[in-house]
Amino acid sequence: MLGASGFAFAQTPVCFDSVGRALPAEQCSQAARDQAAAQSATAAAAEPNRREHCRALADKIANTPDKPVYTRDQRVDSPAGNRVDIPTRTNPRKALKEQYMRECT
Repeated sequence: MLGASGFAFAQTPVCFDSVGRALPAEQCSQAARDQAAAQSATAAAAEPNRREHCRALADKIANTPDKPVYTRDQRVDSPAGNRVDIPTRTNPRKALKEQYMRECT
């Protein structure tokens, strides 16, 4: 809620007279109007990038199977002299969900 109200203020310049009353946007100086336009352009440009990133991450989560994946990256010599693969268990969907929670909520 607070972010939405801050976004609304960024679009319209807020100017005050000598008494402290807010003036309409038409009576603000050109510098205040330019600053408000720059703020709204920056906010609008930053938001779709994050939104697209979060949407792509959500699609990736939806397309990842919810089962553990075993990889055999680690090879160890056994006491008998044989090379043994030790499987490593990872859950990529869980990792993607944690990333989504960190970056998009």
